[in-house]
Amino acid sequence: MPTPFASLEYEVNQAIVEDLANKTIKVYDKEVDGIFLNDYDEVGFVESSNPAFVAKSTDLVDVEHDMEVYGLDGSKYRVVGIKPDGTGMTILELHVEWRT
Repeated sequence: MPTPFASLEYEVNQAIVEDLANKTIKVYDKEVDGIFLNDYDEVGFVESSNPAFVAKSTDLVDVEHDMEVYGLDGSKYRVVGIKPDGTGMTILELHVEWRT
């Protein structure tokens, strides 16, 4: 039986994804809802973005470094980082491959 905090953590993660998800990506043939972030970076005079996707770790167990994932909007990303946060959520660092 899970500890009381583990149960609460699961419920919070479920609520976060249900209420705050703003993007769905396809991992293999599975659709995963999560929170898409696209921070702006500037180094010197070079501007860049740093896309990331946050979802429940249980939805991302099949994700591997260097694999391709797809947005339902036609975007294609390569996974360059996988960061489980220890609370049941995982951050995928993404590299934009192309957009349609």
